[in-house]
Amino acid sequence: MSILVFDLETTGLNPSEDQIVEIALQVGLGRNSEIKTRRIKPTRKISKEATEVHGITNADVKDCPGFRQVGKSLRQFFVDAETIVGYNVTFDLQVMMAEFHRNNIEPVAFHEKYIIDPLNIWRKLRPRKLENAYQEFCGKELTNAHSAEGDVKATGEVFEGMKKYFGLESSSLEELSALSLPEDWVGVNNQIRWKNGEALFAFGKGRGEPVWDYLQNNPSYFDWMRGANFLPHVLDICHSALEMEKDQFLAWVRETFRKS
Repeated sequence: MSILVFDLETTGLNPSEDQIVEIALQVGLGRNSEIKTRRIKPTRKISKEATEVHGITNADVKDCPGFRQVGKSLRQFFVDAETIVGYNVTFDLQVMMAEFHRNNIEPVAFHEKYIIDPLNIWRKLRPRKLENAYQEFCGKELTNAHSAEGDVKATGEVFEGMKKYFGLESSSLEELSALSLPEDWVGVNNQIRWKNGEALFAFGKGRGEPVWDYLQNNPSYFDWMRGANFLPHVLDICHSALEMEKDQFLAWVRETFRKS
């Protein structure tokens, strides 16, 4: 079973608009797992606030390749992985999906992967930050925080340490993934939620309304969504709602996004 641990440093905190300036990828867990790190030149400036966190300046990446040049090779790491691990992974997944879309690169079907977020597991079992998690579960101080390579190495070690500490070593990837993402999310963000056997909009004019019912009565809402910065899986859900009968649509959501 292929496990990919990854971390991003970005130009800012808007997952739809901000871009990657550094990515670290680790295939597998353990000390012998190789970490690949790459810096990327964004098409927008790195914010001062972001530089204060990760230390990467615009000058540092001015001669680096853009995402359009390296995106396809990076994508393959995610395609090959059965399980994806990341600390506060929802933000990083949204940034990745936005980068693929922005650069006309085929998206990764993240909803088909097991997504494991040590942060969310920890929040449910004991709320803390990565530095605290590293000290508690790895028994040492994290000295290289807020670099993609340092964070991705620590995240993998924390995940391994957490499994031992909380007695999760025999838990399935599906069980660990369920601990990582909120149960009512449909996909890797909260724009569509699952409640009482229905997929509901969690944003805009349709907030709280069943996706299928709302789009049948307001098909132009999907036209608006296609022109906005919605993630591919959200658009796929809405497109399917317009193409399928309701029972077929709900069955598709259950199967595709592992809902009950």
